[in-house]
Amino acid sequence: MCFIKLKVVTTILLVLFSFKGFNSERTTSTSENQTNGNNSYSKSDDEIPSVFEQIVEWNQRHNGSIRTSGEQFSEKVENMFKNYISYLPPFMGSYNYIFWLNISIVSKELIEIDEVEERLSVVMEFMYKWKDERLAWESETLTNDSKRFHYLPIDESKIWTPTLEISNQHYSKTQGDGKKSNSVLYVFMEGSIIWSHTKRFNTMCNIDTTYFPFDRQICRVHFFAPIPYLNSALNFSHEVLNNRLDNGNWRLIDTRVYQSYSYYNLIYHMTVEFIFERKPFAPILILIIPVFMLVSLAPLVFLLPKDGGDRLGLALTVLLAVSVYMTLVADNLPSSSDPVPYITIVFFIWYISSAVIVVLILLNAKLYNKRNNKTIPRFLQRLVLISRRCSCLEDDDNEHTENNQTCIDESEAPLAEKKTEANDSIEYHSTRTITWQHVSLCLDKWFVIMFYCIKLLFAIITFITLYNGDKHKTDTEETHFDKTANPYSYGDIIDLLLDLN
Repeated sequence: MCFIKLKVVTTILLVLFSFKGFNSERTTSTSENQTNGNNSYSKSDDEIPSVFEQIVEWNQRHNGSIRTSGEQFSEKVENMFKNYISYLPPFMGSYNYIFWLNISIVSKELIEIDEVEERLSVVMEFMYKWKDERLAWESETLTNDSKRFHYLPIDESKIWTPTLEISNQHYSKTQGDGKKSNSVLYVFMEGSIIWSHTKRFNTMCNIDTTYFPFDRQICRVHFFAPIPYLNSALNFSHEVLNNRLDNGNWRLIDTRVYQSYSYYNLIYHMTVEFIFERKPFAPILILIIPVFMLVSLAPLVFLLPKDGGDRLGLALTVLLAVSVYMTLVADNLPSSSDPVPYITIVFFIWYISSAVIVVLILLNAKLYNKRNNKTIPRFLQRLVLISRRCSCLEDDDNEHTENNQTCIDESEAPLAEKKTEANDSIEYHSTRTITWQHVSLCLDKWFVIMFYCIKLLFAIITFITLYNGDKHKTDTEETHFDKTANPYSYGDIIDLLLDLN
């Protein structure tokens, strides 16, 4: 028994020692594989170094020359700004110096044209180019490495920069304040400076919605640059990127640039004029077509039965719907528009026509219920007979049992008897068969014809007037806001300055 127990224990110990040896061999092989992998990876890195390692190695090899060139260039810049005063312009101190300034503006995006607030929101990119001799540095005193460095990026607050302001800026509480963004300024070796930045601003725009929705708007951005120096010349240019000023409501038609110079105030004035044309599809689809369909349904109330209140209910519904659409149009148009937009007048006329239809329904209902013992005027009898002859229908008398033929067939009687029968028929119908109910039914037919003819003719005239109203709007518009300033060109001023010097 003891022998069996000893044998079992021995077997267990052998199994445990064998398992431990297997794990140690596995761990050793894994570590060897990892070591081999690291060695192979390092070898591959040594064979093909990365770009970063190449840059670090280059800087380490040229560390001395880079430090020397950087210190020399920094000392040169420090000496250059030691006696520099940022609030003094570069033309102060020398009358013979000709100061030139080039301003390029690129209109990048149209934010919106607010008709109610009469505001134009646009994003523009400004680029200024001028020369400041005080910021030029000599390349002969620098090392070969520093000579290759031709420009210096600096902060705009460190040097003098030209001022370009907007005279017709719109101040709104809900909009941005026109802060600069993406501002970059470079000073080149010879003293030339390039400064560019992007700015969003709001300007006032006189909205004329006379021919809405086929109107054109002329929005102007008035710039002025005060340069208190006689020997100065400013070149101003403007361009628009392709279709960048078009949005869902407006389409850019044309842009114009006007320049003038006030010799009394030494201020340059520049005006950028945008001509926008409204895209009429949305207003026509949302406002005009629904209202036109409503007012076109209004005359059909005369075809409804006179019993009940269906006529009056439909007419009042159309009247209220037109008034609601008039409110929608008024909310989207400026309240100070002078003259009043034609579309507002058109809607008011349609509103009046709907009110007239309501009044006619009430008066016609009174005629229909009028007693027949009262005499019918002669012109109403003639109108009923003309209506019967034109329609060639039978006279259906709902109040009487007899039915009379209203159209006289001239082919059934001889020519000699036609006039006698016609006169007898007129006399008979005028004295016996024409009642106030017949007059009311006849007026319903004439009202339908009359209102549809008037509405169709009025719609055609309105469309032609609105469509052709603003086609020649730009021919009579004023372009200069400062009457004391004189137009100028950049070349003329340069020639004048050269002659004076």
